[in-house]
Amino acid sequence: MSSVKEFESHFNRLMKTRGSDVTLGHFESAQIENDGNTLHLDVIAAKQDAPTIVFVPGTAAYGLVYGNFLAALGDVGFNVVSFDPRGHGQSGGKAGSYTIEEIISDTRATVSYARKRFGDNIFLSGSSQGGIVAFYTAATDEKLSGVICHNAADLADPKNLNMTTHPRIARIFKYVIIGLAKIFPEMKISIARYFALLSKGENAAKERMAKDPYMQKIITLKALASLSSAKMQRPVEEIETPVLMLHAGNDTIFPQSLSEHLHDRLTCDKQLSVYDGLGHFLFSEHVQSVVPDIKSWVEKKSG
Repeated sequence: MSSVKEFESHFNRLMKTRGSDVTLGHFESAQIENDGNTLHLDVIAAKQDAPTIVFVPGTAAYGLVYGNFLAALGDVGFNVVSFDPRGHGQSGGKAGSYTIEEIISDTRATVSYARKRFGDNIFLSGSSQGGIVAFYTAATDEKLSGVICHNAADLADPKNLNMTTHPRIARIFKYVIIGLAKIFPEMKISIARYFALLSKGENAAKERMAKDPYMQKIITLKALASLSSAKMQRPVEEIETPVLMLHAGNDTIFPQSLSEHLHDRLTCDKQLSVYDGLGHFLFSEHVQSVVPDIKSWVEKKSG
């Protein structure tokens, strides 16, 4: 584990590459325990009675990869609680070894921390894998004011495979991974290779993520199998929590048809916003495009 000083220097450089003046001083660090793991949290305390956004980062990422996005949420008046899931960033657990169910458990523990500190007006948000976790958490009995998903999926829905570029290859890949994970659950796959398999686009952003020393460099077969097949606690159609789905029009990882299919299945208060011309890294590269829309939606749902 590197020193706080080393991480601060890294974080400040990262923000400067995005044209942001956000520093580590914007955040308060905290820790909680869950399932025997210490989870690292980054907190912005705006106002006690303001809405609170709990944030789940994407695959291999830690919360402060999205530091400019989180700070922008704080700047518009929201309390923010971001966390590094087990096996990610500064949290405990085996690197890259987790299931969707385990990260949902970490998410709910973080929501509990946020609720005790800031009250019950909690909105859960996530990006990429984090968007899926936020969506899955909405299908539990967790009481949330709303969920904000940049990308989402029902991982057990076989129709997802028909929306990929090569559905037959995707179907074979899925069942090979699930089969191997039963035998070698902790077998490690390079994150760089995994990112390359996901899509051929947005290579510059993926390279920057892969070179970040605080990003996880591996993912286990156990995690990949869960990402290929995890079931929701209740069907999409039975979700009651309001859902805001955000999709980048030029996303090379999540097809727009997947977001549209999922949105159609929802019967709750729902909204799908598509950002034409923008790529997958919406919450780190295009903060000013999304934060005003999130602010407006959260304020409406907060009454």
